[in-house]
Amino acid sequence: HYKLFGELEGKIYLDETTRTYHFAVVGDDLIVDKRNINKFLISGKREKDRWAIDSMKIDKLSVTADLEEQPDLWKIHFLGMQYGKSLVMGMEGEYDVVDHNAKIKVTSCEMNAAHLDEYKMIQAWARRWQPKGVVRATGELECAYDKEEGSWGVEASFDSSCHDIAIHDIVVNTDRVCRGRFSSKKGVAIHDV
Repeated sequence: HYKLFGELEGKIYLDETTRTYHFAVVGDDLIVDKRNINKFLISGKREKDRWAIDSMKIDKLSVTADLEEQPDLWKIHFLGMQYGKSLVMGMEGEYDVVDHNAKIKVTSCEMNAAHLDEYKMIQAWARRWQPKGVVRATGELECAYDKEEGSWGVEASFDSSCHDIAIHDIVVNTDRVCRGRFSSKKGVAIHDV
């Protein structure tokens, strides 16, 4: 459960001929569990068990999705995300609502290193070292909610390649595919660099 402070405006419309619900909700200057959200928007439609999120925006994060509600799980036919100018991802998979476990295939991921200063946790590093170039990746993610710890854990494996990478004008370019793993408990391990 999340605490929401602020105002949301919305519309829901039922197309009687197709039995499709169309919806749109917008909000400005919201607080959700102590996190400030300057701009919020979601619009889409629901037809039977199928949800199409045409546009969802939370500040710099944009999401589109094609989801299907099934017994005990959500089938993710497509989930697209963009964060500012730094990250674009395409995914598919499923989310088990009973076990709170998501298995996701990342079909495409592209990160523009020149815009890594969009992330507060590495903003100082990005501004100091001025990275440039593009990292492209594909892979798999598994996210699971740990009830004892009260937090989400992430396990991922990926294949990635770097293009025109430079850090503080020192070229680190490699067009080779690197393989790696990420664990929210163990960190990152990269192979075949």
